[in-house]
Amino acid sequence: MPRKRARLSAAARRDLADIARHVTEESGEERSAGVVRAIARALDLYARRPGAGKPHPELGPEVRSFLVKRWRVYYVSDERGIGVLRILHTRRDLRAAWAEGSGKDERGPGQDE
Repeated sequence: MPRKRARLSAAARRDLADIARHVTEESGEERSAGVVRAIARALDLYARRPGAGKPHPELGPEVRSFLVKRWRVYYVSDERGIGVLRILHTRRDLRAAWAEGSGKDERGPGQDE
């Protein structure tokens, strides 16, 4: 059986790049690398245990999330692991961020490899 893994949508990849850039500007490269590593470890864990996340029926019937430091990772699961939809700061307006990032590729976990 293939190893389950996390696949990031285009919006999630942009979110992660923005997080790394912002943390680097605010706290330096070492801190930024630590945040990205923490997110990567959590993605690996939740890919193997996708049901562990918090359900978000207001965003979609299959959308779940988990928290990593100050960021919430939104995802859907399938037999291959998880499809990460967005990675958003907890202070960010969820509805506005979701609307700006909503596109066809943001919903399909298998679309971005």
